[in-house]
Amino acid sequence: MSEIAARIGAPATSLSRPLQRLMELGLVQRETPFGSSSASAKRSLYKIADPFCRMWFRVVAPNRGLLANAPRPVRERFWRKARPGLASVAWEELCRQWVSFGSMRHHVLRESGDWEPAHRFWHGKNPEWDVVSQTVDGGRVLLGEVKWSERPMDNPRLRTMARKLLAKGIPPIKGLQEKEIHHVLFVPEVTGATPGEIDGVHVVTGEHVLGEKH
Repeated sequence: MSEIAARIGAPATSLSRPLQRLMELGLVQRETPFGSSSASAKRSLYKIADPFCRMWFRVVAPNRGLLANAPRPVRERFWRKARPGLASVAWEELCRQWVSFGSMRHHVLRESGDWEPAHRFWHGKNPEWDVVSQTVDGGRVLLGEVKWSERPMDNPRLRTMARKLLAKGIPPIKGLQEKEIHHVLFVPEVTGATPGEIDGVHVVTGEHVLGEKH
């Protein structure tokens, strides 16, 4: 919140009510890292929750004058430049939602029990994690990496990403070392048949996430 206040030149104490209202409207989302109390504001991040609003502020708002007068090919170039980043954020959010809503249909994760809502994890200079969750009984933890690509990924690329995921170790959270860890790689699409697992890392694709979300 202090960073937002500094950027707009307003005291941080004046932002609580406006941000709360924006969250109630579903336009802004407050995010805390996995393992942190939701009541703690020190490590909270605020972000635009609505995908259409994200697109507006990323593409339209900063270029409104140019877009109003530019020919269609120019407007399309602005969109093509911003689209991968916007799609990547939306895909990552869908993957986190899938953990608690769709993983019960996954042939391995469903055997672990019910999963709590997933979060990101970040802390200081430690590696960031896209998806972290644990089972309701607290005995198992899911550590996930989300990758976006508009092209299907082949097995060599999946294997490289799986090894990088394993090399990250585990987040520095007390008690995590004692739990059963499931590593998951989320990718939109793969070439050929989807490998269920590569080097001990479960592979979840858009077919799993989108098919089971709907």
